[in-house]
Amino acid sequence: MMTPKQRMLTAMEGKPVDRVPVAFHKHFTDQTDNTVRETVEWTRATRSDMCLVATDGFYPLMSDTPLFFIEDWLKFRPYKKDHPYITIQCDRSKRIVDALGDDSAVFQCTFTPLSHFKHTLDMGETIINEYWNTTKEELLQVLDVIEETTFVFLDELAKTGIDGMMVSLQNAEKWRFPKDVYNEYIRPADERLLAYTKARFPHIIEHLCSWETDDTNSCINLDLFKDYEFECVNWGVYQRESMSMAEGKKYFNTKSVMGGFDRNSTGILWRGNEQQIKDFTTNLIRETGKDAFIISSDCSIIADTPIENLRWVVEASEAFEG
Repeated sequence: MMTPKQRMLTAMEGKPVDRVPVAFHKHFTDQTDNTVRETVEWTRATRSDMCLVATDGFYPLMSDTPLFFIEDWLKFRPYKKDHPYITIQCDRSKRIVDALGDDSAVFQCTFTPLSHFKHTLDMGETIINEYWNTTKEELLQVLDVIEETTFVFLDELAKTGIDGMMVSLQNAEKWRFPKDVYNEYIRPADERLLAYTKARFPHIIEHLCSWETDDTNSCINLDLFKDYEFECVNWGVYQRESMSMAEGKKYFNTKSVMGGFDRNSTGILWRGNEQQIKDFTTNLIRETGKDAFIISSDCSIIADTPIENLRWVVEASEAFEG
């Protein structure tokens, strides 16, 4: 029998596994003990094959001066390796790796420079476009500096022993940028981040993050990512104009796919009973195939999703025959 870490990493590589790994993840708002204790306990309780170390507490970039107007941002400089933003997050990941051992593969989440900019402002989804439409050239300069900071962070994080990274590629909603604009300005930054990350970590999950509303225009343009070279790709199967896990295996240039469950309160993971969740899991594996597939959700699950619901998914994976 494989260890959880072996199972997760082998599935990512598209190789045969003893059962389909399960890899849900959530956010931890309590910063006690740098979230280490709570993260480790939750990972073990859910029997997850992967622990994703989120950037909880570090979504905004740190600065001694306010970062709001573009003139403020133009003064921002890349962090040194001993900056608290880097050292505290690396401490978190190292301690989680040491605590979990082979009980779980450990991944860390990171974002593109444009998302770091958005998270720091914390003023909603449209703020990027407001800056883009009024100060595009200055914003591009700022994004280059944020990219340097991200690369310093990745250099130090690579020393912690984590198994890989989840790179969140956001901002591809249909309403945000025309495809030609995305490909000219945003894609090059995606590609630099992915290349830098792949050079330092053995395994990469590309997370195509999306938030859907009732407006179909809020769906992401999945075709923007069709020819990206993925090891493992995770996307929201429940957004409009999306595709199933099985379809994604054929559509994307990828070794493996990850997902299948809707994270929201309307989804079966949150509202279903034991039989419903186990049946859903069994059907999902049957449709997608046992290999090159990791069961997860389209994004981080709702914080109060019952732990037993997640364990039912694991139990269904263990019981699957086919």
